[in-house]
Amino acid sequence: DGAFVQRALLEPAFAAGLRDESAFRRAVQDAAGAHRIARLELVPRTEPGEWIEVRGRTVDAEGAPLAGVRVHVFATDADGRYHPTLDGERTPRIFGTVVSDDAGRFEIATVRPGPYPGTRNAIHLHVQARKHALRLAAPGYVVFDDDPLLAEPQNAEPRGEALAIAMRSEAGRAVGELTLPLR
Repeated sequence: DGAFVQRALLEPAFAAGLRDESAFRRAVQDAAGAHRIARLELVPRTEPGEWIEVRGRTVDAEGAPLAGVRVHVFATDADGRYHPTLDGERTPRIFGTVVSDDAGRFEIATVRPGPYPGTRNAIHLHVQARKHALRLAAPGYVVFDDDPLLAEPQNAEPRGEALAIAMRSEAGRAVGELTLPLR
């Protein structure tokens, strides 16, 4: 159920030995879909880094809200690492799946990802969204519009084509808005 998904993602001791298994990640996705979880915290509040909330909408080609879209995200931690001991995107520690509500809305709370260690690459979230035959029409990542690294030449392509999360401060916390068009 929804409580299982949240507990599994936020309590590493609960999922010890499971989090790095693809079967566990699939089970989290399936549970999110089955219980239509529209808001999810990907990390505990004790996770180092700046806490952010991303509020999103899923829309069709005409901009109308799409309900029931599975939105899967994964990201690095604040230090730019997907996993503390494993390398690469195959086993991200920070991940989750939400399902857009009847108005096409979803929310994800996490820490702001960091750039990959030793690079000046723009920070980003990896995003996959789908409902039946409809898929996210843009590249599978989104950047943060307030990231100063976006202005650097190495980030012009291909991330220059990415969707952007419009960041702002709301009541002293960082909040981002994102629209995911499906085609």
